[in-house]
Amino acid sequence: MIERYWPDRADYLDENGRLVLMVLTVRDLCDKLQLYGGAAGDPKLAAALLQVRDEIKNAGITPEQLAKCAAAHRSAMLGLKLQDVSLCLEVFDKRLEGSYFDHIDDASRTAMLLEKHPVFAGQDVYFDAFSDFTPVQLQLIARIMAGSENTVFGLLYD
Repeated sequence: MIERYWPDRADYLDENGRLVLMVLTVRDLCDKLQLYGGAAGDPKLAAALLQVRDEIKNAGITPEQLAKCAAAHRSAMLGLKLQDVSLCLEVFDKRLEGSYFDHIDDASRTAMLLEKHPVFAGQDVYFDAFSDFTPVQLQLIARIMAGSENTVFGLLYD
């Protein structure tokens, strides 16, 4: 249902494309990075940054929020790391805009579309086999529930 509201052209980056784009991002920022500039060409750093990006995206944290944390710990090693990471992620996200999609952004993008297009209005929605939800999934579920007639959950319990 919601697919009809997605842009006509949806070029998704695969893992190799994501890695290349992150390597290029870090290389372009090497003179601005306080801790990671020396490892700018290292694909291991790019892979680690992508893993961090996926985790903070699932947690609903933005690079801007990460930058605020960095500013709060400006003189500490943690602050320097957060500053470098937030800068890399912010530039990476800007490079994605208008050119590529990353699957990690699908849930939040769908939640935004549901605000404008209530495709679940009057529908019954069923969720099955979940044991927990990430903050981004909760945002999407809240959007679905706001528009649906009934929402039913089947949760796993160990």
